Amino acid sequence: MLNRLNVLIVDDEPDIATLIEFNLRRMLKAEDLNIVVANNANEALGAIQHNGHPPYDIILSDYNMPPGMNGSEMTAAIRSEHGHLSTPVILLTAGFDFQGIKQQALQNGVTEVLPKPFQLKDFKAALERNLPEGAFTTSTPQPHETSSQPNEERPHTIPALA
Repeated sequence: MLNRLNVLIVDDEPDIATLIEFNLRRMLKAEDLNIVVANNANEALGAIQHNGHPPYDIILSDYNMPPGMNGSEMTAAIRSEHGHLSTPVILLTAGFDFQGIKQQALQNGVTEVLPKPFQLKDFKAALERNLPEGAFTTSTPQPHETSSQPNEERPHTIPALA
């Protein structure tokens, strides 16, 4: 178990940010799990400037966030202006041009790009690739949905809200 894990969620949709935070709290284990939510890129940059030492262990950001910078541009600012060169950034996007967004984002320093909607198993796999091994609980979160057949499993997805 890790002593402390700092996570920054950046999303202009409060419901999506809450859903991401809820699932993170179920998946991650740390004596002190600190999750900060910012509503846009400017708030995120302010949080990084204020809380950046120690730096965040991971940043999860939406791509399309009005007003101002998108998640890719925010990552470029994090890398160049704030010196967080090694902090993983996972970008979540429901954009129509996924490949174009992904290419731009990777050039700006984003670590991974996930299309929305995405399944929790894909989200967890991205987290596992970018966080220390001791960050995770041993069990996989189960969806709260009930199935019409007793043993049928339904994939749990994070929705895409624009």
